[in-house]
Amino acid sequence: MGKKRKIADGQSDNSAKKPRSTLISIEEFRKQIKTDYVSDAFRLFYKDCCDDPESIVEYLNNGGSCEEILYVLTSTDTTVPNNLVMEICNFITRYIMVKQKSKEQYLFKMYYKFFNNHFDIIKNMISGTDEDANIATLKLLSNVVLLSPVLANYVFLNLKLKLEHLKNLADGKNSMSVRNAFIRFIMAYIVNPKVNAVSLILLNPELIGFIIAGLKHDPANLVCLFLSTLLTALDKHSLSNKRTVRTKIVVKIFQPQLVTNLVRLYNWVGPESLTNPKALANKEEKEKVSECLHEFLLFIYTKYGFVNPSKRFILNSYCANRLEPIVVVLDKMEKPWEHRHVKLFVAKLCSYLVDLAPIMWKKLQEHIENTDERSSRAKAFEYIPLFLEALHPSCLDYTKKYLQVEDFSRIMQQYILPPTILKVLVDEVNGFKKDPKNVLESLKALEKVVELIISYQDTSRRWYSEEFCSKLMQNLEVTIMDALPTSGVLLERCNVEDGESKTDKVEIVLNILKLYKTCCPYLLEEINLINFLNSIDEDGDKFARIVIKSVEVFETFGEDLALCSTKSFQRILKSVLLYLFDNREDEVRKGVCRIFKQTMVFDEDESEIEVWIDGILSFETMNMDVVKFLGKKLLASIKINKVGRVSKLMYLIFSTKTEQQDYVNFVALNWLHRVINTGEFIKFLLNFHENIDSDVFKYIKSWGNGKAKRLSCGSFEKMSQLSKAIFKGEEYTDILTVNNPHLLRMIIFYICNYHEMSEEGYQICLKSAKSLAKPQDILSENLLKTKFDLGSKNNANKFVVDLLEDDVGEMIEYRTKICEFVLKIDLRAKHDSDLLSKLIQFVHLNVDEGQKVFQHFAKFNSKSFIDNKIFFDIFIWASEALLKEEKMVSAETFQLVLNHLIYLNKSNYDSARLSKIVDFMIVKYPHLLKCVDDKLIDSFLCKPDFDGSEIQLIVNLFRCGKNRKDFLETLQIKQSNLLVHLLKAAFDLKTTPEELLWLFQLLDIRAFLKNPKCDDLLFKNYDIICELIALHSSQKQAEKFMGKYEASVESHQIAVAFSLLRSNPILVDEHISKLIKSVLDLCKLEKYVEVEVAAKGFHKLLESVDKLTCNLDFAQTLLIEGMNSRLYLLKLLSRFLQLVDFSSEIAGRLMGQIGTHANCAKILLNDKGSYKEELLGIIMCLGEKYPEVLKKESLGLLLACYGATNSNADLKVFSLLQLYELNAARTQFYTFMPIVWGPGANDIYDLENKERNSHEEIRQVLGGLDMIKVQNTIKNCSLDVDFWESSSCNDEVYNLSFFLPYFSNLLKTTKIGLLAPKFARSGALSLVLLALANNSEKTRMAAWYVLGRLYESLEKFRTEQKFAIVYSRFIAAVCKGVVKTKNYQISNVAAVYLSKAVTMLASNRNAMYEPIIMYLGAMESIPLNTVPDMLQMLTSTNLEHQMFILEVICDGLRAEKDVWVLFDNNIFVYLMEMFTSHASSAELKLKIVEIIMKTTKYQNCFKRVNANFNFLNWLSDSVTKCADVRVFEKLLVIYSEVVRCSFINLKLTTCLLSKVIGKFEAFRTDERVALEFAKCMDLIGQKNISLIKKEMLETVLRLTGSDHCKYLLDYSVKVEILSERYAENSVDFYCKQLTTKFVHSHKNECNKH
Repeated sequence: MGKKRKIADGQSDNSAKKPRSTLISIEEFRKQIKTDYVSDAFRLFYKDCCDDPESIVEYLNNGGSCEEILYVLTSTDTTVPNNLVMEICNFITRYIMVKQKSKEQYLFKMYYKFFNNHFDIIKNMISGTDEDANIATLKLLSNVVLLSPVLANYVFLNLKLKLEHLKNLADGKNSMSVRNAFIRFIMAYIVNPKVNAVSLILLNPELIGFIIAGLKHDPANLVCLFLSTLLTALDKHSLSNKRTVRTKIVVKIFQPQLVTNLVRLYNWVGPESLTNPKALANKEEKEKVSECLHEFLLFIYTKYGFVNPSKRFILNSYCANRLEPIVVVLDKMEKPWEHRHVKLFVAKLCSYLVDLAPIMWKKLQEHIENTDERSSRAKAFEYIPLFLEALHPSCLDYTKKYLQVEDFSRIMQQYILPPTILKVLVDEVNGFKKDPKNVLESLKALEKVVELIISYQDTSRRWYSEEFCSKLMQNLEVTIMDALPTSGVLLERCNVEDGESKTDKVEIVLNILKLYKTCCPYLLEEINLINFLNSIDEDGDKFARIVIKSVEVFETFGEDLALCSTKSFQRILKSVLLYLFDNREDEVRKGVCRIFKQTMVFDEDESEIEVWIDGILSFETMNMDVVKFLGKKLLASIKINKVGRVSKLMYLIFSTKTEQQDYVNFVALNWLHRVINTGEFIKFLLNFHENIDSDVFKYIKSWGNGKAKRLSCGSFEKMSQLSKAIFKGEEYTDILTVNNPHLLRMIIFYICNYHEMSEEGYQICLKSAKSLAKPQDILSENLLKTKFDLGSKNNANKFVVDLLEDDVGEMIEYRTKICEFVLKIDLRAKHDSDLLSKLIQFVHLNVDEGQKVFQHFAKFNSKSFIDNKIFFDIFIWASEALLKEEKMVSAETFQLVLNHLIYLNKSNYDSARLSKIVDFMIVKYPHLLKCVDDKLIDSFLCKPDFDGSEIQLIVNLFRCGKNRKDFLETLQIKQSNLLVHLLKAAFDLKTTPEELLWLFQLLDIRAFLKNPKCDDLLFKNYDIICELIALHSSQKQAEKFMGKYEASVESHQIAVAFSLLRSNPILVDEHISKLIKSVLDLCKLEKYVEVEVAAKGFHKLLESVDKLTCNLDFAQTLLIEGMNSRLYLLKLLSRFLQLVDFSSEIAGRLMGQIGTHANCAKILLNDKGSYKEELLGIIMCLGEKYPEVLKKESLGLLLACYGATNSNADLKVFSLLQLYELNAARTQFYTFMPIVWGPGANDIYDLENKERNSHEEIRQVLGGLDMIKVQNTIKNCSLDVDFWESSSCNDEVYNLSFFLPYFSNLLKTTKIGLLAPKFARSGALSLVLLALANNSEKTRMAAWYVLGRLYESLEKFRTEQKFAIVYSRFIAAVCKGVVKTKNYQISNVAAVYLSKAVTMLASNRNAMYEPIIMYLGAMESIPLNTVPDMLQMLTSTNLEHQMFILEVICDGLRAEKDVWVLFDNNIFVYLMEMFTSHASSAELKLKIVEIIMKTTKYQNCFKRVNANFNFLNWLSDSVTKCADVRVFEKLLVIYSEVVRCSFINLKLTTCLLSKVIGKFEAFRTDERVALEFAKCMDLIGQKNISLIKKEMLETVLRLTGSDHCKYLLDYSVKVEILSERYAENSVDFYCKQLTTKFVHSHKNECNKH
């Protein structure tokens, strides 16, 4: 009955074939499906397929197909369960998509045909009650979606289920299996890279909403998979769309209810909750869902586009409604601070939208005030610091330029210091509540508040002026005093028993007090530290931390703490020393030192404190007896008088015998190792030597007598071992740690005093020191600083050099000593050159020190630099220091440097570093060029080779020379390396042809080509050298070179050959074949770098000739290789085809190669750049010459790559479509009607048996119109050119030359029916209305025709559809208004109004829907010689209405005649009044000033505005009161027009100029404002430089930060020679032009030097 299985891979052919058991054979199955037993046959075959997938393979191999299976569904009397049919089709579809991809095209055509004829069956199966059929059909559709984007779009657009059916599929109440299948069906759209899932979701956003609503009960893996898949699709979509587009998408899809459901996922419960509501979700799975959701929400609200970075902070109520969706979501969140991910999401969101902060503050306040549960209140208090951290000043970065002092104050008062929440915190701290339970959390929150105040203060100082900051603090002072508790209240609160740790509260309070000192010192009250510490009854580490911190804090208040005057001093000392013993961090050590310092015992030498502390730390365990001993002695030493030069504590301890002998001995040793003058210390100890150990005394006395002695003392084993190793040079193996400062002091002591130390001992010292501390810490030791002396040879000098690294710091003391030493050097002095050389590599002089050293060594004769290299190194060291801070270099200094360089060059000395310094000086300070003469150039002639720095200097001298030919003759160039750089400079300077000819004569082509380095030089600079050859080579030179030229594959040979032929085109026909062969050979050898060089040379050659002979092999090679991602070859082919005569056969072969090339579809469909443009240009070239090569088969691909915009590529496709239409008889162009264009068109037209659903295709085309591009077309499409001519390039503007004929044909040949509203809503009608203002009568007539056809279609549905009434009335009113206009041409402003208004009618939820509908209802015909509904909207109290009409006016001002429309309606009166009104928002004022700015561009209109509306006074007043940087930018443009116009005397505007400069100071940090200001000032300079005074120019240069221009002004330098080059249209560029003009017109006034 069944067939045998195939032999599995890896089995032997000889093995026995096991028969495959099946329930029904394939032959029997195919017979029975045509009989009455079809139902049983399907059941058996389905079971076979489930048991063994090989059944599908057999079925397909025996001629079976999906079409045969699906045919069963079309029978009216079939008894086969629908789910079986769908499941079997699923098996077949999946197998083909995975195993037989070659049959995918067949599968596509089959499904496309079936869906076109029987899609109702699919809809009924999905909407039916049979769950199995639902699941199977959804699975099949999922596979179909993955199969083809065309089918995916078809299914989505035609699967029009009612919302209740969609909800049933998605909610999972009836069946979770159906829901899972439905989710995977939607995910198939999202994961298919060829489907624009986001655009499809926009058409039916409810789909996502239904799915998200039920995710709470879905398995965790499914939830994460869905969210991550959707996030990936949105991320991909974000890369290809602007942020404004993405923002609108998010707003439309993620409505408040949907986001609320998303947020509820944080409380995910899982599928078990459906059967058991009390079941608890798995913690790990819940955490996994929360993390995935958190990532998704952050992406949506921060990265994808919901939050616009440029509008993070909303300053006016106009934009407040944009926050409404998020506000709704936040309001519905219950206690977000209690969930880890939710609280992070809310904090991040508020950092992007600061305006949301008050909502969270209110929620926190209400919760804290209404909840008594401690843990719940604690979580709310703990969240406050986290939330405050999110409100860091960085969240205002994007709005800082718009903020005034009042705005900044309001932000801090409402968002950072909200009175409500501060009252809650302070009440908690003050104990105003009956039972305060969260004082500690409240204090932490208060600490964060104060930190943030300081952060905002620091930020305001960075962003704004001192005046701004001063006003800000004045505004905030009252708020802070009212809101924050005083220091006394805070400290008093620490003593209240409330069940919380007192020391924890004290630590936080101390932190707050320290912050108070910085931001609000007026809150600090007089506090007694001793009483405060006595009130703390805890001991141990907590008390020690409090003591250390309190001393640090109170010390900053400048008070005498008097710690030793209290009985608790022993307790304090014991606690802090014990804490230091266990925690040896630097901060703790510094804190303990502060406490010792407060005893006032160590006034003579505070560093002595370290010795006593180290003695405590030297014990292996903490010795409390020593601590008590030290405390008693400290207290006792306060009462005695000073004795000698030692401290009172030192005298008191060493003068008496003590039981703490080890401690005293250690202090004595440590003291010896740190003192600089050992003699005085020995003298002191001689009086009390009986009180220290004899071994220790002998050791100390020996060093005092100048005899080195190693330490040998059993009490100090580690010190003794290290001492022994150093003295004997033995290896020291103990591992040293950083917490042994006494060992480091001993090492440094030996380095500085043990002069007979061996090299081995020295290395042990060096290695041990690096183990004990960082180099910068070692170098900071006073003993080492003192003993460092370059005047003597000692180990200290060597030690310092060996420790030097790049990051050792400024080393001020060492630098001073080095500087003093080198200033004493003379020609006869001996010195350690190696030591000095290493030192100056790491130690850098400041400018003043550099000046002294420079002046000293500049007096040396240059020969000494050669004899003593260290002299030259020091001279360079000092010279670099002079230039480090860009301090002005005097002519005398420069002349000294120059003289040395000339001498060193003549001596052939390596002076490259000095050349670099000279080059830097002349570039930075061009006035020094007057010191340069021919001696410098002559000196370079003595050098056989040049370094890079020397080449750069020579090139710059060449650039600034007046007679460059004389310069070159003087230089006598012999090096090709230098020549190339001079050539580059010559071309940059546009040197005269005579000078270039002289350069060419220096270039020996043969010698150049023989130079083995020339290939690399030519590769880098071949364009310059070849250009020189092309300009100046003679015919004789070219004939000689080309006569010996063979088809070379050397790139430099080919490049030179092309250049020679360019200058001698008469030789092209004779030798072009050789060059073509060279290029072909390079392509065969796959030397594509060389091919690129040759191709560029060939392209330049083709630009200089008129005609060539065709070479098919060459053209084919260029085409094939060019389509393999080599753009330069496609460009060459395009030019080549323009010059050659080729036959239709050649054109056909080339066109065939284009169509069959593997990359053709990829280039046309995916590339958006030059590759696509060049390939389309080649196709056009072939098609224009021989239209017969245009084939019907290629039209589908052309339509698929067409975007219908005015981009270069789309304009070329449009031209090709016109060629196809002109040759319609052969190309069958009209059989493609109605045209479908864009992605998917190629698949539709590739069908063999074309059964197209025109209705759905047109719906797809209209749905594909991008509303963003429609809006851009309304704003930017030129209305003053004939649409039948070529349009200007803009890939964001639709091509109306295509759309008007297309719409005409569409409405004429297609039964548009119910697609009429789609036509209106898609934006197509906006494009038609836009054409009514065009100057071309043909264009207007085409638009008229489209409107007429559309009106007829709408009239058929007036009684059935509401939309038909709205749109037909709109079109009728438009037509009645047009007939009243001259030549049936409406104004541009009216056209923009109509185009925008019709888009507003698409949704009754649009804010402009109601006023537009009311206006249309009141007007039988729209007045189109003016701006419709203008006065009503301008005078409306609704801000959106005003903004709409202002945008219409602004976008409609395309020509001078449009401005006169405004004059006729007296609009400017309203505009100027609105601008000066305090009720007008910043957005309104910005739009008004844009309208005025456009008006001033037309001289006649500007003249009338100036004459009738007191314009200059209005402008002056507007500049003075301007508080918005965007408005000021537009006002600057208007002022530029004032300067530019001819009817205003500029001298009358001097007062206005002063106001502009004064106001610019407030906005100078904005780059665009600075640019407009610089443009304006430069324009004034061009029109009348006498208006610019020197003080005014200096102010301008100071405000714009143009320091170099300030230098040019001061020194009257001819800036066109060597000054810094600035990019055109930059601030520095315009400032330089203004300075140049001023310098030339005020020579006497500017000449300071």
